[in-house]
Amino acid sequence: MLRNLEQLLADHNAVQGLEMALGPKLTTLDASHNEITQLSLVPGPLGRPYALTSLDVSHAKLSSLDDLALSHLSALRRLCISHNSIRAIPNSLGDLSQLEFLICSDNKLGSLPESIGKLQNLSVLDAHNNSMTELPRGLWE
Repeated sequence: MLRNLEQLLADHNAVQGLEMALGPKLTTLDASHNEITQLSLVPGPLGRPYALTSLDVSHAKLSSLDDLALSHLSALRRLCISHNSIRAIPNSLGDLSQLEFLICSDNKLGSLPESIGKLQNLSVLDAHNNSMTELPRGLWE
């Protein structure tokens, strides 16, 4: 493991699966513009949160997000999952209390999770060009 790695820029490649085993200092992971169909997270040491603050897996081939992986990224401030085929975002999104930017445009989302209302630091939500028929009440309450 590269313990001092802070940024990993692996965009515009042909990566198909992304099994993240994040080092203790990794804050930025850009794996956009790849062929990723599955995203998973290798559990880290107990009691030590991941440092990742920015994750970009846009322009890939994801159809879902791993609920468990998402819930372990508590330091995440920016999540970009646009231009995939994602149909639903897990409710664990609401556990990302530091999230400021959520870009989930150009997917197949039927709705956003109700838990999105818990994201008090969210300042940008881009969900255009999906299949949503309504927005969750949590956005307004």
